[in-house]
Amino acid sequence: MLHEGYESRVAVARARLRARLATPLLQLRAATRGPLCDRRLAIDRGAEWIEFATETGRASGRLYRAVGSENEPGPGLVLVHGSHFPGSGLALYRLLGARLARAGITVLAVDCLGFGRSRLSQGEPRIEDYAAAPTLRAALRSLREHACVDAERVGLMGHSFGGSLALRAARVEAGVRFAVAIGPTRRVAERYVSPESGDLLWLRERLVCRRGRAPKPSLDFVRTLLREVALEYSLCFWSGPDHPPVLLLDGGDESPADLAALGRLAGDLSPTAAHRRIGRADHYLNVGGFGPLLSYDRRAVEEAISSICSWIERSTTDGWCVQGVGEAL
Repeated sequence: MLHEGYESRVAVARARLRARLATPLLQLRAATRGPLCDRRLAIDRGAEWIEFATETGRASGRLYRAVGSENEPGPGLVLVHGSHFPGSGLALYRLLGARLARAGITVLAVDCLGFGRSRLSQGEPRIEDYAAAPTLRAALRSLREHACVDAERVGLMGHSFGGSLALRAARVEAGVRFAVAIGPTRRVAERYVSPESGDLLWLRERLVCRRGRAPKPSLDFVRTLLREVALEYSLCFWSGPDHPPVLLLDGGDESPADLAALGRLAGDLSPTAAHRRIGRADHYLNVGGFGPLLSYDRRAVEEAISSICSWIERSTTDGWCVQGVGEAL
């Protein structure tokens, strides 16, 4: 039998390798999923980079201004990435930002501290920082200050672990009008909190991929973080009457266990919540990319965009109408 310390080092090394390889490999897979007749290619034309101050440093984000917003301010949303080291640069987020802007929604896709262009402070780990609370609080404030955004119609949307962060921010931040979570973290007790879990090390390595010299959090810290942000630990709030309208999205080709878990959670939410499943789509909605080239499943993306836009329209009551969501990026 291997020495216990050596086993630990091997486990950490494997988790680190898995964390670094998972995103590019899954992006390659997502770029080729779906019927060939529905595959489309697009060139990412870029976004406006902005910086904003947070309580613990400076964060960056990509701003996608809504088409037509120069005539009348419209809704805005802060887009929260998952535990992927490119941050807001993941192909799915770039495509969502551009397509939602075409539909009349201004999007600020943030880089949470320690991801993308944003840097984490070198102090001891804090739950607030790893829950992206300072970043999302500042991003909401920054978005509300833009002339193209109606400050009364600002919400949050996140994907994967970012979906959980978005839901947590919608729960604790004032003035959030709506929330959308695409494939949020689920089955936490089974996958991460249990002492027998094999995924906890992997998640920690994903969370610290680009955090420089900042001290690495303990596994107990990560468990506490998950209990703070995961939907299954805040059902008392989301099943009650006093929360922003929330839309849960997932892909029909995600694992059966994940699909069943989100279905059960959705069933426990209040009537001001909804669950929409995008058929034949994976966790990344069949969107992948290589540099500025984006490859996506037209049907899956249009279905997701339509669901998100309809939800925002239902969640705002002052007559905003969704514009066309044409195919061009």
